[in-house]
Amino acid sequence: MRRRVLAALFLALSAVPVAAAPALAGTSPRDSGGRISVDGGLLIGENELVDGPVVSIDGTVRIEGTATGDVYVIHGDVEITGRARDDIVVLDGDVRVTGGVDGDIAVIGGRVIVATRDSFVGGDIRSTDQPRVARGAQVSGSIDKLGFDGLFGSIMFTLLMFLWLAVTVSTALFGVLYVWLFPTATEASVRASRDVGRTAAWGIGVAIVGPTLAVIALASLIGLPLGLGLGAGFVALSGLAYVTSALCLGRAMIQGTTTGNRIGAFFAGLGILRAAALLPGIGALVGFLATVYGLGVLANAVWRARRVAPSGGATIDSSPTEPTPVVAAELVDEETTHDGAADGDDDELASSGR
Repeated sequence: MRRRVLAALFLALSAVPVAAAPALAGTSPRDSGGRISVDGGLLIGENELVDGPVVSIDGTVRIEGTATGDVYVIHGDVEITGRARDDIVVLDGDVRVTGGVDGDIAVIGGRVIVATRDSFVGGDIRSTDQPRVARGAQVSGSIDKLGFDGLFGSIMFTLLMFLWLAVTVSTALFGVLYVWLFPTATEASVRASRDVGRTAAWGIGVAIVGPTLAVIALASLIGLPLGLGLGAGFVALSGLAYVTSALCLGRAMIQGTTTGNRIGAFFAGLGILRAAALLPGIGALVGFLATVYGLGVLANAVWRARRVAPSGGATIDSSPTEPTPVVAAELVDEETTHDGAADGDDDELASSGR
């Protein structure tokens, strides 16, 4: 249950960018689009049913009817006289319940008040100020004061989820551009990744040599700019390596060399890697291994490319070659033709002399 509260807190904060839209009036009996308000507050009337999330920034939310989605409020209070069928998360405000809430209630910077004996809460109640629950009110979950440890854990969880989301979105955008703009390079990387042993060796070597050279350069004042450049370049190369690993992983499931197939394969691999990043204990290890293997793929692809002739794609061979029989045959035919022509001329001269 605690994880649900923390997840709801993350969703509340991640709703902030989209909340820049104007407030939705929603006067129909059933509103399937949810409600979002900035600097104004929201009212769900007694006969209204909102089938979607309710988000408010700097304003009070009053639910007299029914809200089926989560309720997120930043700097504002929530008053429930009707029914809220999912979780309620409030930052800097109070929640007062005289109706019913089916989910959890989490408040940071305020208090949860279950005011009447006819009120009910189907989940947990947590707030930084001591919750107040009327005698006889029905609360199915636990009632806890959210102390410093709980508050710190919630904030850290939210920050980590924001970091995960930011990395996922930026990696997805970068990967799509790379796959779309450089199809030849991506296909070369996929071919190089099939040599698993050599690719792994290249990856380990680059992962060790690159940071080591940067640290050595940073140790001296003269080499400081070089060390900073090497460090920045290695960070950028690591991002490209992670994208390459995602593409190679996805190509194991989605074949084809069209742009759509390549992008689909990239998203398939990225989805697996980013889902693994959420697993406690092994998420960081999976990301590290994917980056190292991607470095090996890039290094192996470059090594294979430098051995290919720029003109026709054939491997350069510097060994001496012998004249081919075809050329010799052509020379013999040419001599025979000249001899035949000379014999013909002699016959003509003999005939004319007669």
